[in-house]
Amino acid sequence: MTSSKKTRSKRTNSKKTGPTRSTALRKHPNCRLTPLFLLALLTTACGGGGGGNDSGPSDTTRPGVQIQDAPASHDGRTAFTLRIRFSENVSGFARGDIGVSGGAVTAFSGSGASYTATLTPSTPPGTIAFEVPANVAQDAAGNGNTAAARQTVAYVAPDTTPPEVSINAPDRHNGQPFEVTFVFSEPVRGFEAGDIRITGARIAPFPSRTSSARYTATLTPNTPLGNIALGVPANSAQDLAGNGNTAAAQQTVVYVPPDTTPPRVSINAPGRHNGQPFAVSFVFSEAVRGFEAADIRISGGRITAFSSQASARYTATLTPSTPLGTIAFEVPANVAQDAAGNGNTAAARQTVVYVPPDITPPRVSINAPGRHNGRPFAVSFVFSEAVRGFEAADIR
Repeated sequence: MTSSKKTRSKRTNSKKTGPTRSTALRKHPNCRLTPLFLLALLTTACGGGGGGNDSGPSDTTRPGVQIQDAPASHDGRTAFTLRIRFSENVSGFARGDIGVSGGAVTAFSGSGASYTATLTPSTPPGTIAFEVPANVAQDAAGNGNTAAARQTVAYVAPDTTPPEVSINAPDRHNGQPFEVTFVFSEPVRGFEAGDIRITGARIAPFPSRTSSARYTATLTPNTPLGNIALGVPANSAQDLAGNGNTAAAQQTVVYVPPDTTPPRVSINAPGRHNGQPFAVSFVFSEAVRGFEAADIRISGGRITAFSSQASARYTATLTPSTPLGTIAFEVPANVAQDAAGNGNTAAARQTVVYVPPDITPPRVSINAPGRHNGRPFAVSFVFSEAVRGFEAADIR
């Protein structure tokens, strides 16, 4: 008993000897128990003043959502993919949360703030509408999303019309390379020189193109020279919808030996002149180009007018020079060329002789009988040269 009391006495003394916090603070030489200090002490004891228990202001912002990558139209056969993006990570968003009419969501994936959905058109096809309603997904604070604006994708019937192709080629060739143009009714892809069926010639590759409606190729005739046949089979090219072309009708380019015959020229002029201007015509055996007034060599006169009635016939007006005399003119070789580039042969030199103008009046004599018996009789009027305009009324 005595020892236990001593023990309790020691414990009691030990408690008394240990100063309390308030006692220690009061005994501290730099501490005063002011009301503000006690408030700070109480805040610290309760976990305030920068402790981790303060949760801050709560999140009340709703996550936004957008539907992206929607096409402008669909063909009723091909599925398309949408991207659905939230403004922050969300949970609870599922395939069935997408509102769709005119189609169905056939694939769905994603998490957090990004999702993809594949839409397949319904049958029969039509406009597809889709949206994301409000409150189908929640952010970490439990806020439901805002709604995404309703979008539509119009149905456009697929192109099933095959492109047509025509061949523009000359009717004939002379053994030299020539161009051929292949014109499609719409842009196509996949058309190459090797798609052209050709006999009698070889074709140079034309530039590669992603899509075009017009292609030009150069054909070089084979030896020995002959007719060339070419065509385009069906399904050699495809339009942007994948339709193969129809076949082009076969065309034939006939071989015609090159023209090596030079054009001839003849001169039509009077045999004489009286000092007045007169016309001369120059007639070629075929159409020519490059013939001009300056190509005519002339002496004793000058050309005062020049014109072409056709590409093979030309007319010039020649005015005699003074003093008057014989006029000579000719057309040299190679002053004009035909379509094949052959120069003309020379025209023979011609002369127009000067004959002074006739200033002598014609004389007339009358042959009549010396008498008559009252019956009709004949009278003749004889001029010294041919005349015109003489009539019965001119006889007095």
